[in-house]
Amino acid sequence: MQNVNVSQVYSYTVLIVDEDCTCQFRSWRRYTATTSPQPNTPYTQAKIKDFEEAMQKLYNIGEHYSLSRSTVLKHMVDLVSDLQQAGQPLTPKMYQSLLRAYATANQDHKIMPLILEMESHGVAPSLKSLNIALKWAVDSPILQAKLLDRMETYGHKRTAETYDMIMKCIAKNLEFERALDTLDEMKELGITPLDTTYMNVLILAVEYGSPTIAFDMLKNIEALGTAPDPNWCLMALRCAAVCDHHTLIKKYWKLWTRDQGFRPDDGLCKYALLVAGRFNDPQLAYDILFTVAELGYPYTDHHFTCLLESFASTADYKNVFRVFTAMRKAGITPTKTTATPVAQWLGNDTSAILQARQALTALRQHHEPADLVAFNMLIHAFAYNDEFDEALATYAMADELGITPDEDTLDALLDACIHQRNTKHGEHLYHSFIRAGIKPTVVSLSKMVALMCTQDYFEDAFVYLEKIKKTGQLPLRGAYYRLIKKLSASNDPRLPMAIEDMEACGYSL
Repeated sequence: MQNVNVSQVYSYTVLIVDEDCTCQFRSWRRYTATTSPQPNTPYTQAKIKDFEEAMQKLYNIGEHYSLSRSTVLKHMVDLVSDLQQAGQPLTPKMYQSLLRAYATANQDHKIMPLILEMESHGVAPSLKSLNIALKWAVDSPILQAKLLDRMETYGHKRTAETYDMIMKCIAKNLEFERALDTLDEMKELGITPLDTTYMNVLILAVEYGSPTIAFDMLKNIEALGTAPDPNWCLMALRCAAVCDHHTLIKKYWKLWTRDQGFRPDDGLCKYALLVAGRFNDPQLAYDILFTVAELGYPYTDHHFTCLLESFASTADYKNVFRVFTAMRKAGITPTKTTATPVAQWLGNDTSAILQARQALTALRQHHEPADLVAFNMLIHAFAYNDEFDEALATYAMADELGITPDEDTLDALLDACIHQRNTKHGEHLYHSFIRAGIKPTVVSLSKMVALMCTQDYFEDAFVYLEKIKKTGQLPLRGAYYRLIKKLSASNDPRLPMAIEDMEACGYSL
């Protein structure tokens, strides 16, 4: 009776990567069918070892050449079938290979039946076999519980690898508290977690918005002598940004982006800028903008708005105004909306507005540009606080600051006149701007309507209203509101007509 030669077994196994996989396995099975002993004829130890090695070889080649896992399993089962037909009991190593094949082919429903079969044949599952099964029980908490119960039954102590498999299942099921309890359990047992164990806890910490724990996991990974993956670090940093954890962002941003070359995406940069703005940290905002520039992301108004908020919150008005200049250099034109956060910080504090104006003049004295948007914002801030004289004084500084007023300047000045109920100055400014070649906008004309309505004689309000209509545009709702309020207070018979006109524009009282 011939014995199966392991080299022949190997040769047919290797051939599966060179020619048709199914054909070669059939050839191997035909060969074994003619060379195998009759049923109930014991195999020699050498032949049993050959089969063990062949099964392992089959699995390894399937992994190496990325063969279909179901195909590898099919032929693994064929090998086992040949052995069983010959009446040869499977050895622990054979069961281990078959267990791995079932697991990798996602047939986890066959894992426990196979373990029960092992037990019925007096083969106790080894720790290695159970760990293999655990690895593929991530999606099945019930199966994992049964496997862990078998470990206890056979007196196998859990290892770091065992806990790593447990943690993967925990992470899959989003059991954050259980993950932390499991880490504590490992600590009590003196078992050092693997880096992948910490990584799964990190993922859960990010999912549950716990940046402190996420960064603790990164420290633990580093303590193992493993350099944390940049993606893991940026994942934790994003969690800190979303959760407004200023301390962590400030500590790690510059270290990771400049010193270690990590590349946060533009979304993370924007989140971090929001945190810098909320926590009044201009230096952090500057560091983040430096990263944006280094990585070549296009600047947007939003990037600079956060920086403006940061500088304004610390009354660093020189740097506030420098941001406007930086925006223009970056190809972004500041607008009234851009300046809104600064105006909100100035609020009702006249001394702060005066301080800001002094900062603007100081920039000019040091041969730095004074920005038109900043100039208009100061006039508007004085107007908002009923500081009419200061608003006009600021306007008078235009030449000194090297600024050419525009239509927004006129709008800010008209606001000051409306607050002061000063139509004389308003009309003078309006006409002086027209003479300077500045075409009034719908906003300017609407403000003139509102200004005229501050007087007992308000016929000119209709003049400016008609000018707006001639442009083919709609007057602002506020202009109609002021006019209707004035008509109502004066018992003017034109009130119904004005209301009808307002409603025709799509406005309602």
